[in-house]
Amino acid sequence: MASASAQEHSEEAYTYFEEGGLGPSNWASLPIENNQCGGTMGRSGFGQSPITVAESVAATCDTGLQQYNFAPGDCTWNDLEFSISNTGVRVDPIGSCSFGQMNIPQSPNKFNALQFHVHTFSEHQILGQGEQGFFPAELHVVHQEETGESFAVFGTVISVGEQAHPMFEYFLQGWEAVAQQVENECVAESPILDYSTSVVENFQCPPIGSRTIFEGTAPAFPTDSRPNVYGLPTNPNFGTFTYKGGLTTPACTEIVNWNLLDTPMEISLQQLERLQSLILCYVSKRTNEEGALESCGFSTVASETGSTSRPPQPLLGRRVIHRCADGPDVLIEDVGVQEEFFENVEDSDNEGLESGHIALIVVGSVVVAGGILFLIYRQLVVQEESISKDQATGSQVAPIEETSMREETSMREAEDFESKSKDDPDV
Repeated sequence: MASASAQEHSEEAYTYFEEGGLGPSNWASLPIENNQCGGTMGRSGFGQSPITVAESVAATCDTGLQQYNFAPGDCTWNDLEFSISNTGVRVDPIGSCSFGQMNIPQSPNKFNALQFHVHTFSEHQILGQGEQGFFPAELHVVHQEETGESFAVFGTVISVGEQAHPMFEYFLQGWEAVAQQVENECVAESPILDYSTSVVENFQCPPIGSRTIFEGTAPAFPTDSRPNVYGLPTNPNFGTFTYKGGLTTPACTEIVNWNLLDTPMEISLQQLERLQSLILCYVSKRTNEEGALESCGFSTVASETGSTSRPPQPLLGRRVIHRCADGPDVLIEDVGVQEEFFENVEDSDNEGLESGHIALIVVGSVVVAGGILFLIYRQLVVQEESISKDQATGSQVAPIEETSMREETSMREAEDFESKSKDDPDV
């Protein structure tokens, strides 16, 4: 039978709202082990995620899907654990059953599906699609390389279509059964039902225990089919955008081979509203030191707008490859952020500094020369005044002697000024 799991309240390690200093703009400084949310300056060979896919990339096919292979797992619906936490909804396989396996471009190794989860609002931005490139939700099937060296994500943005998604309906029911179980426990055992840390605006959550989220104790899962995560795309002729990136939640580890579908997975409006309610009206349970239930409340870490998505990150020289079902059979390698990218930036900065030093020298030289000319001019004026006075009193100074005295004095003062300039740059 499918397992249900709901996370009890714990202090948030991170949030999607900025108040409190745990939001996306502060993730790079969170005290998390091996935190890479600020990037690794190209040392990982990958980069940060999510990203923005340019409209020009989406409009052009670089290569085909010949290097992909998708193999459904052997897990049954009752082999799955459905869980809800303050960050969203998730499904994990129980025991040793396989949740699926895929081969991806540029790797001879297989990648095994570990779990999948959903974000409210899309994390990736695909320009030319959706609302300014964004969508109501995004689903990630997380895989690990069989060697343990890296991860891969089979991801898709989610949009609203005319029809309900048959397979996603069963996943929704699995999460709704979990949510119903938590609210039943809160009503039966907790004296306080209104403790809330949610900051979401314009999304009304019914009082805890006031609604029926799910009828019964467990969904009636189909017995003639298995949960195939690669069957979730509603367009069977999907392509992918591939690039080297990272996890989209702290510690944002740069270790992920991204495979983002180029067309949205469609669900009905009613299914989207139920998904949003499960995530944004997540109920946590607070217990005391003895383990007794003290209170329950809405505790999502979603932002004020209801988002559980990290904003797009800079590409920093990476190229996004568009792989299409009918694309050419050519090999194109995904390239991560390179250290040379930052070395070029540093070189440009150094060139700027060197230019600044040259400009400073030129300006200083002009100032010194100007000072010398001013002193010469001032000395000439003084000498002229002196000659006028001497002439007026009958004193006579030979023209040749006057010129020698003027030149000697000016040269001496100019040398003194230049010497002071070298010793004291503020002169």
